Amino acid sequence: MSCCSGWRGWAFALALLPLGGCGFHPLYGERAALGYDPALAAITVMPIADRVGQIIETALREDFNPREVAVKPRYTLQVIVSVTRSDLAIQRNATSLRSELNASAQFHLSDTANSHVVLTGTSNAVTSFNVPFDAYAATVAEQNAREVAAQDLSRDIATQIAIFMHQRKAG
Repeated sequence: MSCCSGWRGWAFALALLPLGGCGFHPLYGERAALGYDPALAAITVMPIADRVGQIIETALREDFNPREVAVKPRYTLQVIVSVTRSDLAIQRNATSLRSELNASAQFHLSDTANSHVVLTGTSNAVTSFNVPFDAYAATVAEQNAREVAAQDLSRDIATQIAIFMHQRKAG
């Protein structure tokens, strides 16, 4: 091991030191001995229609309350999802070789005490997939694209809400 590798580590650590002073911390990092954020755990995710909605609902519940701790609900989250499919690369025989899914979600976070909406937002995700000639393979490819879009939407919604909750605590 060379003498310079130790110095690089120290230099990197010193470069990160100012971030602690400005209030920087990981969004999903452990903030307390609890291992979860009580403000996020207090969000009740309402049922979301369709398969994409179910995937989003499950992912949001796991993101907000990963330990499934019983917490008194303080907020209610309602999400409306829309998915549209567009065929791309259309051949002369009117069959498509590729398709694109545009998924969008509108969400409203309400205070359960007074039903006032405290946060409204939107999220969008675009995925695409090849459309093979085999019908089963085409169905599986589309289902996979829908799952990817749902995961993208849920991550974005969770991030927006986590940032809002952090700002609300700080403010």
